[in-house]
Amino acid sequence: MLKELDFRELKKEFSLDFKGLIQVGSFVSKEFSILKELGMTDFILIDANPNIMEQLLKNVDENCKVLNELISDEDYKLYTFNIANHTQSSSMLKFDKHKKYYPTMSDVVDTIELTSVTLDTLIKRENINMNNFNTLMMDVQGAEIFVLKGFNENISNIDYIYTELNFDSMYEGCMLEPEFTQYLNGLGFNLVKYFDTGFGWGDGLYIRGGK
Repeated sequence: MLKELDFRELKKEFSLDFKGLIQVGSFVSKEFSILKELGMTDFILIDANPNIMEQLLKNVDENCKVLNELISDEDYKLYTFNIANHTQSSSMLKFDKHKKYYPTMSDVVDTIELTSVTLDTLIKRENINMNNFNTLMMDVQGAEIFVLKGFNENISNIDYIYTELNFDSMYEGCMLEPEFTQYLNGLGFNLVKYFDTGFGWGDGLYIRGGK
């Protein structure tokens, strides 16, 4: 599918009934006002990069819980987080074919040592009531599968997953779309719509039991 996904259109097309949102890899959450307009009531916004926290907090309101955490599939594992010259491309994974598609946006300008936490552990630690949340968004530059593998205890509360997809190996160790979709199929989610940029990545909407 070559048309970029639009949240307003997706809500209408699939009759999405949003409650709260957990967004892993929020960056500065440029989508916040749109998502709030579409009926999301509670927000947990998580990003690993400490350098963008100030701007993120300026872009959201008091309904948001903002957390500066590196989410992965293991607790207390030390990662070297790569800060890119194109800040939104920063990742816990190393660049792979990202350099081919975006040669001017693939320079690592700094690294930070960060300790990971799983989403399940974070939910427990922050006393998050998962009954208020049914939507997961992920944009963690190839590490989406790591987020999911640390979310086994609470994913049953989620109805919708909107995520970045990799159609080529943009980052070392990322999972490509067919295998990623197969993994989510095993958890009861189906890919109902996707967008392929033609540059190795895109976005997709998965719905629990969707067709």
